[in-house]
Amino acid sequence: MTTVGTEGLQHDALCFGSDDELVETVVPFLLDGLDPSDTAMAVCGARARSVLAAATGGDPRVRFTDSSAIYRRAPQAILAIKELMEERVLAGAPRARIVGEVAFGRTPADWLEWTRFEAVVNHALAAYPVTTICIYDAQRLAPEVLSVASQTHPVLWSGGERVLNPGFVDPGALLRELSSPGPDPLEAEPPVFEGEVTDLRELRHSLHQALDRSTLPAATVNEFTFAVSEVATNAVSHGRPPVWVRTWAVGDRLLCSITDQGEGIDNPFAGFVPAHSDPARGGLGLWLARRLCDHVDFRHTAAGFTVRLATGAADPD
Repeated sequence: MTTVGTEGLQHDALCFGSDDELVETVVPFLLDGLDPSDTAMAVCGARARSVLAAATGGDPRVRFTDSSAIYRRAPQAILAIKELMEERVLAGAPRARIVGEVAFGRTPADWLEWTRFEAVVNHALAAYPVTTICIYDAQRLAPEVLSVASQTHPVLWSGGERVLNPGFVDPGALLRELSSPGPDPLEAEPPVFEGEVTDLRELRHSLHQALDRSTLPAATVNEFTFAVSEVATNAVSHGRPPVWVRTWAVGDRLLCSITDQGEGIDNPFAGFVPAHSDPARGGLGLWLARRLCDHVDFRHTAAGFTVRLATGAADPD
């Protein structure tokens, strides 16, 4: 029987090389939880869902969900798991057992964003009664992605057994070590908007005008504009002037850098979970930006402290 603790988060990983290896570990993990009435859930891509559904005999007590419905962006995934846990705890379930297959995407920028997610989970869900096995398909994923499993999970599965992982890196330390991507190719092009922020309302108006050439849906452009405005508000409120915004729009890609002369953000977990639950208090700008943009990076450069936001398709090369 799979041993699962009764306290807080257990964040495990399995790198599997075959369907048999996946089934050998994951199916007992899911089915063993049904006796103590744990919530058993598999949040996976289509192939893994098909394999696991067949191996569990279609037991209706095991819930199957498409990974793309949960792993859209890191803050949304964390919030979805928290809401599931709160729902199940209220219903009397002692724990949740979740098999998760993160959709790492195609580009190094995507990989970096979801590596951060895997690190942040250890902090954001530490108090929740949930045990996860994050599955990594060794036949499909790039070596850079497979290495994420050993960096971000305290326990690995091997031969159907849980094994302490000596390669696990403290989440805060890992987030600080992870380098932001270098200059985006779009930054070599002239921006569609560039200017110092002196009036936030005028900034939003200028951005809407500048981004009208984008081929992305209007709702996506509006979300991006809102995210830029929120980060710029943070820079004006907590940074030092001047606050400078540069924005690029080419086809189905949007990119913006917001730079101020302040000390920047020191908390490596900033923006992955909301600082509080009252929007009227403010202070949720970076969290909202992470929810609304595909990639969010911040770094110190010679120009100052810069937050970079990106949304839309990117060349996988």
